[in-house]
Amino acid sequence: VPHLIGGPPGTGKTRTVVEAVLQILRVQPEAFILLCAPSNPATDTLAQRLQPNLTPSQMLRLNDQNRTFAEAAQGSEPELLIPISVIVPHVPDKEIVPKPFLPQLVLCGDPNQLGPIVTSEEARTGELDVSLLERLFERPLYTAKKGNSLTLMPSLAPYTNLVKNYRSHPAILMPPSAIFYNDTLQPFAKNGTVVWSGLPNPKLPLKVIGTDSLEESNDERATWYNPGEIEKVVEVIKSLLKDAHLCRPVLHPEQIGVMAPWREQVWKLREKLRKEKLNAVDVGTVEDYQGRESRVVIISCVRSQERFLDEDIRKGLGLIYERKRMNVAITRAKELLVVVGNGALLQRDPYWKSFLQFSVRNKL
Repeated sequence: VPHLIGGPPGTGKTRTVVEAVLQILRVQPEAFILLCAPSNPATDTLAQRLQPNLTPSQMLRLNDQNRTFAEAAQGSEPELLIPISVIVPHVPDKEIVPKPFLPQLVLCGDPNQLGPIVTSEEARTGELDVSLLERLFERPLYTAKKGNSLTLMPSLAPYTNLVKNYRSHPAILMPPSAIFYNDTLQPFAKNGTVVWSGLPNPKLPLKVIGTDSLEESNDERATWYNPGEIEKVVEVIKSLLKDAHLCRPVLHPEQIGVMAPWREQVWKLREKLRKEKLNAVDVGTVEDYQGRESRVVIISCVRSQERFLDEDIRKGLGLIYERKRMNVAITRAKELLVVVGNGALLQRDPYWKSFLQFSVRNKL
């Protein structure tokens, strides 16, 4: 039976996996462990963290140029079957494998974050955009996990929930914890403080900036950008950096991250920031940011016209009615989160509506 580790944003999935490897080797030094993180940077991180405790003869790092996802929830089932086939023995009919030789499979990830990137409509129809981790978590054996914290689970349960968040300020953590994780996430972050004159409440480092500026498309609606939101984002960054000396520690441009759901918006944001000599600000798509974090995160939602929503939904694009992409977007910030978008359109999505209701209740 596979053991599943559910790791919401900022809960230390990598640290948990590394510690599990070290504890297995401490108890069973002769054990053979195949550790896979399906992107090369993620695999490098695992190897670097294991290196102080293992000798070169104990660890072999393999490299694959085609690995493009960062955790089990991002891998499609065919991709994950490759490493699984290495450790799971082929058992002929009616043959029983002795118990000492049965391997243990562990999958670690978050089914509430972005899954496999599948562009083929035929493949999506065949549910290849659903990860093996997500599919297993829906099985009856694992469904009892929902709502449980680590301290309440039976010792022999085939799953572990990580619930301590070491990334975000409590105010930033509250909405995703309530919306996606049944209020189970616990704030344990030890961060600095961003001081910004633009915050309605200095004790709650979260702000929603409404705008009704219209989006535009260059290439037959293949990608989108919103000039008004670009101006607003740049305005926010300049305002933040004016107060940078008040932050503890001092805030630098490279500690500000900007994300948008469309590549055209990312390119035009970078172009505008270069002109303003702010090219150190990190700009990327939501997919680029999965697995990453930043002291300050600014989200440009881009979409403002309702008539394009059906097309977005059909193609799996944008931030509206895309709960996993929304979850990734709002959980990257450590000390300040700013959302720039059309509130009237966002609130059509029940998940965004909950987020906006939180901001309204707290006058953010």
